[in-house]
Amino acid sequence: MGKKVIILLLLLVALIVYTITSFEYKTILSNSNSNDVVEPQKNEFVDSIMNKFNDIKQKVSSTLGEEEPVVEQNTNPMNLELVKDNGNVSMNGILKDEAQAAEVENLLNINREGSYKYNPAITLDNELLQKISELVTPFKDFLSDGSKLAINGDEVTLTGELKDPSYSELLKSIVNRVGLDIDLSSLTLNNKSKTEEIIDTIKDKKINNIKDLAKNEDIVKIAKKVNTEKTQEVQSSINKVLEENKITFERRSTKITNDSFSSVKQVAEILKSNESLNIEIGGHTDSRGAASLNKRISQDRANSVMNALVDLGIDKSRLKAIGYGEDFPIAEDDKDGLSEINRRVEIKVLGE
Repeated sequence: MGKKVIILLLLLVALIVYTITSFEYKTILSNSNSNDVVEPQKNEFVDSIMNKFNDIKQKVSSTLGEEEPVVEQNTNPMNLELVKDNGNVSMNGILKDEAQAAEVENLLNINREGSYKYNPAITLDNELLQKISELVTPFKDFLSDGSKLAINGDEVTLTGELKDPSYSELLKSIVNRVGLDIDLSSLTLNNKSKTEEIIDTIKDKKINNIKDLAKNEDIVKIAKKVNTEKTQEVQSSINKVLEENKITFERRSTKITNDSFSSVKQVAEILKSNESLNIEIGGHTDSRGAASLNKRISQDRANSVMNALVDLGIDKSRLKAIGYGEDFPIAEDDKDGLSEINRRVEIKVLGE
């Protein structure tokens, strides 16, 4: 760097000496008494000096092997890919740095870190990412493992298999509401039942006995998936029944009211259709009164629901009743400790 500065100074001095010795003083002086404007000659003189100086600077830079720096525009578009695997969503792609990766992961609710490359020139389209964030949950819920949601600049693509054909119209509605332009025609439909999937796996693996069947990872994985999906489906059905008409009791009693007994009957019908599933009946109270008393009341009410289900034909071995008292509120009690919302019975599907 010091060598470059010295050479530039020497060349600049040489340029000044050359300019002084070659300047036409007589021409300028002869025109000093004239009314003609001499400004153009002055401009030409200055331009000549600047042009020569720039030429010299360029030659020096070239001699030293240096080039004028090129300022790159920060216009590289984002390039991301979301992949569903075993119910989780991982993200791969090119981002600016680790901080930006963490920001995008948080926005899109990514629960498994993928593979990243970093480029300082990457820019984010925050408006597009906000729209994508509203699509992550249906992407996770509606599509099978291996499905991909890709973002390349302002282009978004969705590939994979829908778990159920009924999800097609629902997904289309969500995409339109969010305001994304995505071609959903490439999505395939899973028309096979879980039983058919297991049979196909048995054929592919050439499994001939029960012992090998129980050890096969693919079979076990499908069986667990079937159990999980079945549990979630039954839990959703029971929750819907209790949301529409919660189980309530007579004042200061463990007797189920006539109005809410219909909900108990509906729960019994759901359990009869899913005989392999067990449930937990949880009784809850608000915080008014002594905690020990609330615990006993909640246990008695949970037992009351359990006995009603047994009377309706449900095997008692499938049922478990627990009184939680005031330990798990879902709303804030008033100043007197009262809360209609916290006084409730919850039914949790435990699986097989």
